[in-house]
Amino acid sequence: MAALGAIAARSTDWPSTPGTPRYRLPWNRVTQDTVVDLMPGRLGDRFEFHGRLVDNGDRPVPGLLIYVYHANRSGEYGSQTYPSIPIMAGCVRSGPGGGFVVRSHVPGMYEGPPHMHFEASVPGHGWCTWFVNFRPDSTTRALPNSINLGPGTYRDEYNEHFALVHLDRDDVYRTSVRTLHVERWFESPGLDSVHTKAARLYELAPWRTTATPR
Repeated sequence: MAALGAIAARSTDWPSTPGTPRYRLPWNRVTQDTVVDLMPGRLGDRFEFHGRLVDNGDRPVPGLLIYVYHANRSGEYGSQTYPSIPIMAGCVRSGPGGGFVVRSHVPGMYEGPPHMHFEASVPGHGWCTWFVNFRPDSTTRALPNSINLGPGTYRDEYNEHFALVHLDRDDVYRTSVRTLHVERWFESPGLDSVHTKAARLYELAPWRTTATPR
């Protein structure tokens, strides 16, 4: 599992080892890209989540930095060495129309159906979180890395905690565009202190080195 973390980190040009110069925790990896690939390469269970952020008036919310993460194929988040740092994680920014795409592999199951987590600093609301569960549509019928998970129905698409997944002809599992009202996300002010504590532990400021001062 640690090897998977190294592959994902190299794909974003960030050092893969926490505590080394230039390393940034997944939620601090600022980007202008509207597409993020958490695990580049030729995978047998490629997955794409297509999202679109809107406000309560259904107007697009552009330019919002979103931290996304999910469990690996085995349903685990961190490695044995760094259990508090999700392996399958990164940042993406919503585009002019509020849209963004997360590419990865199909998440494994952890306490329920496969799902993806989202965090963002929402203007007027502070740090907020959301999650979306995934189920196959009636044509796809089953998802990799899932056990006894039956197809969902299109009636469930009205629930923003839910998205149907379809296996396309190019062998990529994709959701349709999932509209998310970001002002309805759960406010989680306590995450600020959690993230700050982790940054102090694992990130090195540019003026610091690993050398011990004499």
